[in-house]
Amino acid sequence: MSKNYLLLLLIFVFSFTIGYPQIKEKKDEIISGLDLIYNFKWTEGNRIFEKIIREQPDEPVGYHFKSVSYLWHYLSNKDLNTYNIFLAYSDSALEKAIKKVDKQETEENFYLLGACYNYRSVVFAFKGNYLDAAYASKKAETYLSKVISLNKTNYDAYFGLGLYNFAISQIPSGFSWVLKIAGINGSKKTGYEYLKLASEKGTFSKAEAIYFYSQILMNDDFDYSTSANYLSKLIKQYPDNIIFRYAQSVLLIKQKNPKAAKDLLLSIYNTPLDNFKKTVSYTKFLLGDVYFKLNMFDSATVYYSAFLSDLVDADYSGIAAYRCGISYEMLNNRTEAVRYFKLTKNGNRDLEDDAYAFRKGSSFLNNPISAEEKKKIYAENLLECGDLNGAENIFNSLLKMEISPAQKAEIYFYLSEIKWNKKSTDESINLALQVKDLNSGKEEWIKPFALYNAARGYKSKNDFFKVKDIVDEVESYSGYDYEQTLTKMLNKLNLR
Repeated sequence: MSKNYLLLLLIFVFSFTIGYPQIKEKKDEIISGLDLIYNFKWTEGNRIFEKIIREQPDEPVGYHFKSVSYLWHYLSNKDLNTYNIFLAYSDSALEKAIKKVDKQETEENFYLLGACYNYRSVVFAFKGNYLDAAYASKKAETYLSKVISLNKTNYDAYFGLGLYNFAISQIPSGFSWVLKIAGINGSKKTGYEYLKLASEKGTFSKAEAIYFYSQILMNDDFDYSTSANYLSKLIKQYPDNIIFRYAQSVLLIKQKNPKAAKDLLLSIYNTPLDNFKKTVSYTKFLLGDVYFKLNMFDSATVYYSAFLSDLVDADYSGIAAYRCGISYEMLNNRTEAVRYFKLTKNGNRDLEDDAYAFRKGSSFLNNPISAEEKKKIYAENLLECGDLNGAENIFNSLLKMEISPAQKAEIYFYLSEIKWNKKSTDESINLALQVKDLNSGKEEWIKPFALYNAARGYKSKNDFFKVKDIVDEVESYSGYDYEQTLTKMLNKLNLR
């Protein structure tokens, strides 16, 4: 799992974690305020929490929920003033919540204190204060666990604990000794169970549980259909929440429907979002992606260049520059292509996409893309749009030409994907296995990914001995592009 994805999880994991209201009669008001905020009605939502503060200035509840909009705004624009306002409300809520717990150790008091620490862990992590974030995160887990010990039917608590367990389970095993010393442990299985429980039975945090469960299903389990079901519920209830709509556009791209994603992204792009610069920025990037996959390279360059000219941070700037360079090559504009290939060095190479972009962009700086390579790129994009027959025809025509062994290996891999999607399992396996005998050159990712295709096919035929042998062989490879992604795909085979 990339650092960015872990951060994204943390950002939204705790964005709206809340406890049962300390004052029972405020329950409906708090829910109304949160519903307004979920639907991006910030002013209206904040008025409710301001009213609660005026009525109960010594209670933490109003201060805690008033910090919600400032949290979101800070995560979207990294504005220092917004950070300071969030921290002021959070400090007030935390101070008052600690006093409440000191006087009375109740389920409600523990929950609210855990929620305060959750908010802080998110903002500290986003600001780069990782020690403070780790401390706050552990404190949050401690208090949420106390809630469950007092009331196992507090389903809202399972949301925060579920994401905590999942996030901890994603930390590389090499750091397990550090976690052990710190008394931190987490189970992916527990994380899934808790999130599903909160999604189905939660009251205050149900929307967040549904959202995050959908994101994990999409990014970790590759279960796109179930993820889509969850997201559609959220968007139906909160149509103005551009975070939910943005997530749906990402899912549509993964489902090989960039045309539908384009329409959704354009609706987000044309919405006034002064306080969501980061979302607007990444919307430009995704619009570049959908036009790229649609082989509409003129439009792709427009959005990629717009994204690169107004960066919020370095994340995905490498892959955007690379694909913009490819787009200019497809348009026969070598000068602009080289300019963008040079920019691939500026990406965040902790991200798999940006690391890949830097390697590929560097290789194209002095070597223009060949006609055969352009045809392959066009076919890859057809495959990304779900046009299996169109892509297959081009790939097969390329096999009749004089191409390099690496190009042939890559084409066999894509043909294996096509046959799998056409339910031709044996052909998919055979094509994947042929890759083993070819020299893939610098494209070291091709062989392990092709082997995965073979293992996936054998699993569908219940030939688990062959699956295990192939998975063992895949593990002999290392240092290739998208290794973390393939590791998750292997985990999906339930063999590791």
